[in-house]
Amino acid sequence: MFLTYCIFAANDVFLRWSYTKVCREYCNKNKGFSKGMMKFRSIEVQNQLWTAIQSIVGSAYVSVLVFATARLMDLPSAGVLAFAAAISDIMRSLISLSVRLYQSTDIKQEFNFNTYLVARTACAIVVTVIFATVLALGQFDLDRVVVVLLFYFAYLTHAYADVFYGDLQQKGKMRVAGKMLSFSFGGAIIVYTVTAYLTRELIPSLAFSGLVVFFVNVIWIWFYRKHFGKLRQKVDKSDLKKLIKNILPLAVTTVLFAYLYNAQKYFLSAIVSDAAVAIFTILILPMTVFGMISGFFFHGAELTRIAEILESGQIRRFTQRVYRQFLLIAAIFVPYILGIYFLGIPILSWVYNVDLSEYRLYLTILSGVGGFYATTIFLGAVLVVLRRQKAYLCCMGAVAIVTAPLMWILISQYGITGAMISSSIVYVALAATLYVVYRIAKKQLNIAE
Repeated sequence: MFLTYCIFAANDVFLRWSYTKVCREYCNKNKGFSKGMMKFRSIEVQNQLWTAIQSIVGSAYVSVLVFATARLMDLPSAGVLAFAAAISDIMRSLISLSVRLYQSTDIKQEFNFNTYLVARTACAIVVTVIFATVLALGQFDLDRVVVVLLFYFAYLTHAYADVFYGDLQQKGKMRVAGKMLSFSFGGAIIVYTVTAYLTRELIPSLAFSGLVVFFVNVIWIWFYRKHFGKLRQKVDKSDLKKLIKNILPLAVTTVLFAYLYNAQKYFLSAIVSDAAVAIFTILILPMTVFGMISGFFFHGAELTRIAEILESGQIRRFTQRVYRQFLLIAAIFVPYILGIYFLGIPILSWVYNVDLSEYRLYLTILSGVGGFYATTIFLGAVLVVLRRQKAYLCCMGAVAIVTAPLMWILISQYGITGAMISSSIVYVALAATLYVVYRIAKKQLNIAE
């Protein structure tokens, strides 16, 4: 409760500051147009508000499902669900290729909407066929395969709809995209919980919740179809090749990032047990929530605005906005870590119906790593705005190569303790290397300190 309050309070302060400044700038340029100012202000507030809401719902999706499973079924079932979510997250990353991040900052509209849509469709088909083939030919437990496929279905729907979200975000209509994601995942959470309560089974719960994600997105996209570009607009093959070439480094980076986030769960599942996967998933929940905060303040409308500032050549203003994000992360970190230290264990133990008292130190350390996790997400987005995807890839690749064998050794020797240590090493290393690359990129663009 304390952590949630801190997040909402900080977000409220940011929203008030943000729309006040934007409206003041608008008024200075358009004196006498009070009605226009109020409309502009209202749109900005709605964009920021729905960005926050969709960040909360999207980030809480897996955590709430694991919570419902642990409370209504058992801990091993929660571990199976967490494993399915980790695998599906990798597949979603392969489908999305981080096109959303590139698309929403494509201020010059170098590529039309259909180019982004065709690229996403091709990726979805290829990844789904390969993934289904691997599961069909592999020697896997049938029930676990079904659980993975059902969870993947929801993420596949979201990954495909994400290209529509990106188009709306690019046009300053993040409020519409935020509603699409919030209602789809929010509805899925409710349906999953109710079905789990009635059946006490994973498969029907995931099946019905996945259908909710699918139909909500289909209905919403159809309802807002007029907001998108011409769906029958011709796609230039050269543009498609150029887009794929531009996003390929970012795509590989996204997959590596998803791997580094989920690798501990893979190793725990293979070496220890499903119950260990569930416990570790609970322990990294605060870290994930803190990373979500960077989405409040940077992803969404703010990210597009920063790209516009850089494109217009306002280098000093760009720098100020970047450092403002560091200050916001630092300001929220203090109450967040205090809340976790004093209230984290009793609240999480009660919520998930698991005794976590022996993991207080683990939870505190992983929550502290949340600061580096949030910084990593933030700096990655900055490098995309600066169009330094290759440098971003080099950082992620170097850390992945060094830490992958280290994770296996630590987890095989120390179990959950090794997972905690390796996760800490990963995000400290990522934050440090990305910051160095950002400083170099700044100097190359003659950005003043």
